[in-house]
Amino acid sequence: MKAESSNASTEKEDDFPPSKPGCGTMDPPIFLTNILLGIWFVLTLRRLIEGEENPFFGNPILLTFALMWRYVFVSADKSPKDSVYEYYHRDGHKGSKLVCLGDSITQGAMSSSFVDNLRCHDACRGMDVVNAGLNAITSWTVANKRVYDLIRLKPDFVTIMIGTNDARGHIHEPWANELVYFWKLKVENPFSLENYEKNLEQIVNVLLESTDAVIAVCSLPPIGEDFDSKANQTVIDFNNIIHQVVERKRVNKFCDRLYFLDVFQVLREKCDSSNESEPSKLKMMLYFFVVEFLYHLLKVPRKYGSKLFGMSFLSDTVHLNENGADEVTEVISQW
Repeated sequence: MKAESSNASTEKEDDFPPSKPGCGTMDPPIFLTNILLGIWFVLTLRRLIEGEENPFFGNPILLTFALMWRYVFVSADKSPKDSVYEYYHRDGHKGSKLVCLGDSITQGAMSSSFVDNLRCHDACRGMDVVNAGLNAITSWTVANKRVYDLIRLKPDFVTIMIGTNDARGHIHEPWANELVYFWKLKVENPFSLENYEKNLEQIVNVLLESTDAVIAVCSLPPIGEDFDSKANQTVIDFNNIIHQVVERKRVNKFCDRLYFLDVFQVLREKCDSSNESEPSKLKMMLYFFVVEFLYHLLKVPRKYGSKLFGMSFLSDTVHLNENGADEVTEVISQW
């Protein structure tokens, strides 16, 4: 982030500012828990009216678990500090803007936040750091919607780390079906390598052509810490596309405004994981709930919770713990 940048943004005619964040990826488990708690309340109230000696329906331990479950999922959908929406509405902008574009790894509610780290880093002193991460977002949604929110902010610097959900959808059909349903994707085979390349190129083109920002495109972090797994071979395929898109643009007139930052390789070289099993949705949910429960309710750092599963940089096979966030921070701050 050493180059200076001034902006002359062109604008797409859509509603701006964007709607208040909180994309609702956690709505289904929260909704289900609310229904169960509502049923519990009605049954308990009925027993109380009927004068039962012990009016509380069911096991208090299960009730406590349900409340904790709900708290964890509400916390996971928390809006980040200085989101696009909040930054647009607050006063006191410092001047230079670094906007971090990405998914839940960038949003930092389900993941330790490298964006918060950057906000405190010497490399970003005197800058406004805007968090444009959004849980579960895909490259198609960024290319066709989210990137236009960034143009209106007239950023001086942009980091892009997008594609983990595309890679997950490419690996496992159930994950793909969830993402297609949630984002109402109408594209055929939305998580193919070809579609990802098209989307990423569109994101980069829009930012290069509509702003004067200096842009760093990051490779995707691993999915699980077995770097020889099928999942990470897919991540490597996606990262090769990222590198190719950046190099194609750099060969043209954008060589001084576009950079590739290899987050994956840095984590691979420094990883000391004892967890070499193939990631799965069930495993991710188990790791996620245990680590986030310890983090939110008992204030145990994610890097210690994830040690229970032998993880070095990841908390649940997808999201970063504090160690992983620190490494990403260093990669970006040295750009």
